[in-house]
Amino acid sequence: MVYNSHKLHQLWCKINKHTTIYDKIFMSEGMNINRLREIREDRDYSQRDIARVLHVPQQNYSRYELGIVRMPIEKYVILAKFYRVSVDYLIGLTDEIKPYPKSII
Repeated sequence: MVYNSHKLHQLWCKINKHTTIYDKIFMSEGMNINRLREIREDRDYSQRDIARVLHVPQQNYSRYELGIVRMPIEKYVILAKFYRVSVDYLIGLTDEIKPYPKSII
């Protein structure tokens, strides 16, 4: 039987009854996947365009959008700046499109 890394991680979590914050936010059903596709399509960008912004092959970006591969947080930050939205908006924690003001800390 062949397992991908996501399936192995799920199995590990089941066995260990351990769920990380990352899992709660990013791996819940359709959480960030739909938002990434929606914002890209709403702004008339192709997957290839966004892949160039992220400096990844188009196939990698497609896998991020489909939820096959986890997109690194650094890529979310790049996309948030590119789209001028918050990372929270991209991952579906808020429906407020406007990014947060910069902190002075």
